[in-house]
Amino acid sequence: MKVGDLIDVLIEKLENKEGTVVLSHEKAEFKKNWDNILSICNEGGIIKGKVTAIVKGGLVVNVGVEAFLPASQIDVITPKNLAGFVGNTYESRSSKSTRNARTSFCPARELIESERTTKRAKILGEMTPGDIRKGTVKNITDFRRVH
Repeated sequence: MKVGDLIDVLIEKLENKEGTVVLSHEKAEFKKNWDNILSICNEGGIIKGKVTAIVKGGLVVNVGVEAFLPASQIDVITPKNLAGFVGNTYESRSSKSTRNARTSFCPARELIESERTTKRAKILGEMTPGDIRKGTVKNITDFRRVH
């Protein structure tokens, strides 16, 4: 910032002990970002955020404000090692938010499940009996009947 710049500020106090108006540019930016996030959430929109840290129970994601992403909501199967997520940018659909705390719960699992359902339907629609496809073994299960 420099003298003459126009900036947004939040009025914290109309008058402090010295009779001065107390303003905050940082809080104004936070409020703008938070209002934007709430608007996206209310519309069922998708939020992009960058993972900045690992905390107990999940990740901190910067979506304009610091948000908490619970480990249980990262993927369909809760990942054991969260280190690989730090520094990456992800999209998530927010279904819960709280105005009191400086957190926003951004469940990514719902979005992942939706994308997987769409991909599955597309792939199944393209396949016909007799096709040969390459795949990755994810699990081995014994399907023999037990009598």
